[in-house]
Amino acid sequence: IAGKQISVLPLRSGSGIRVKIIEAMAAGKAVVTTTVGAQGIEYTDGENLLIADTPEQFAQQIKRLVEDQDYCARVGKAAARLVAEQYDVKKLTDRLLRFYEEILER
Repeated sequence: IAGKQISVLPLRSGSGIRVKIIEAMAAGKAVVTTTVGAQGIEYTDGENLLIADTPEQFAQQIKRLVEDQDYCARVGKAAARLVAEQYDVKKLTDRLLRFYEEILER
């Protein structure tokens, strides 16, 4: 992951959040994945994650990222920002603790 700007993850099955996608996004990579791969991630297609469900769409998305380095960098930065805001371990832990406290107060 470290040496490339683009991460391609053509996932076809599975459940829950895909850790490899979150890791690549946190590293500032422009990620291309399927709708299935993006399940559980609060993303905006074309802004912080790119969706492709067919081989043609994957080729198109990858070509766009390779040909437009500024766009590729913007998507990668937006991906890293999304992960920092939504999936930071400390923030997730704080939200979970607040949830438990609310339950105990009832």
